[in-house]
Amino acid sequence: MIEIYVLCGGYVDLDQAIFFPDRAPGTRWTVPIPGFLVVHPEGRLLFDTGIHCGAIADPIGRLGERRAKLFETTGPERIVVEGFRRPALSGGLEELVRSASAFPTLDLDLLDAILRRFAVGNLWAATGWFLERFRQNFAVPDRVLARIERQRPRSPQYLERGQRGGALASRWNLILPEVLMRPGEADEP
Repeated sequence: MIEIYVLCGGYVDLDQAIFFPDRAPGTRWTVPIPGFLVVHPEGRLLFDTGIHCGAIADPIGRLGERRAKLFETTGPERIVVEGFRRPALSGGLEELVRSASAFPTLDLDLLDAILRRFAVGNLWAATGWFLERFRQNFAVPDRVLARIERQRPRSPQYLERGQRGGALASRWNLILPEVLMRPGEADEP
């Protein structure tokens, strides 16, 4: 039996004019970068795994000057923030937390810079909650959590608009779905 899995390899922020020539340049669009895992009785195959990782360090060299201007590549830090900002793009909050907790590392200074660009209290709170929960995985010092905590919302907020119910992560003034508040690692029942 052959199985095919669709994987999210990150996100790319691009100009809509690439795909829709009738649109004026300058309208940004964040889309997932899919990849596919084919599981065959004779082995596994990764197919169409997205943009070459060299595009992050050298976008002009990998994509060309014109395309490099149209794309803004992303890394794990932006995936965490964008995932909390728009959970549906990452398969939902539970999938985001499970996947992001497996990142080998996070650049905490870059994460801070991305959060400052958005300047949204509940994104600071969600990221702080995530880093606190997985602080050993990412070697998060107390000073980083304290800095993030200062940016949290002043009153409790739902992470997802329209969400009702859930559990309050009081340090972060954030109401999360109860499934995220279970003890243990994100992928444990």
